[in-house]
Amino acid sequence: MGRRPFPDEDEKPWSEEEWLADMKRNDARADRFGELLETLRDHPDRDARVAREMGWDQLADRLDEQRGAVPPFEPSDEPDESDEDEDDVEDDEDDEDDEEEPTTEEFEAWAEESDPEDHDEPEPRAVQHPSPEALLAEAPPIEAEEEGDEDEESFMRREPARDIAEYRYTMRLGLKFHHMLKPYADGDADDDPTDGLLGQALIGPHIASAKIVGGHSLGYSKHYVNGNIACQRIGLDAVDKSIRAYEQLRSDGFLPAELVDSILPQVRRMRGVLADRIERLRAYARSLHAVDE
Repeated sequence: MGRRPFPDEDEKPWSEEEWLADMKRNDARADRFGELLETLRDHPDRDARVAREMGWDQLADRLDEQRGAVPPFEPSDEPDESDEDEDDVEDDEDDEDDEEEPTTEEFEAWAEESDPEDHDEPEPRAVQHPSPEALLAEAPPIEAEEEGDEDEESFMRREPARDIAEYRYTMRLGLKFHHMLKPYADGDADDDPTDGLLGQALIGPHIASAKIVGGHSLGYSKHYVNGNIACQRIGLDAVDKSIRAYEQLRSDGFLPAELVDSILPQVRRMRGVLADRIERLRAYARSLHAVDE
């Protein structure tokens, strides 16, 4: 399936499920790309092989040509009308490729790397957490641990979602859990006795905070608010996976029960905070769509 453009302003807005399906397709392609890089990392023709497996045939052809696997094209001295027609078609196809809209994954990556001042659409009041100060009081601020580290305020100056309470909350708790589990996370990843469970437990809050940024960067207009919600749902799912991972780590004895019992209530509380944000976003989306009905 070719990649789907973002919804046109004149079209009906995508539903949450349409956005979610698009994001999952992009995530699956990214996962496939990573797997191929790892599997073929020692292959002498790795880049071309990966490109071919990903369906990027034009890139693969160029890489093969550079390595001499395919004889380079040598134009004849005499012009050929059919060649000229093919060139015109290729030029048209290149123009179409240049006009392709970015995938959701590319949009989020651009949003996270660009200047936060480029994203000046504020979080609507109806979406904001009703008691941000009380929420943030539940999680300790991020402090610089070593010389050269950034504290929370200096880090947040670059963040487009810096004024969203749930973003700071998930960031703070994610780093807090990371420090709490650091003694259990040292060692070679290839020899991980938890078979990835510890990483899954740790990554959930970080995914949630990243998806808040991604959703905020998509915005709150009627054409993008459902995409914003879909981002939050992916973050919520990651936190659910963290909860299950913590429970399994405790059951299997990989983590002390008292440690997990001190963390799990906070992760479950985080889940509730994210679920409440999704419901506020849905109510806001309904109000936008009701105006057009």
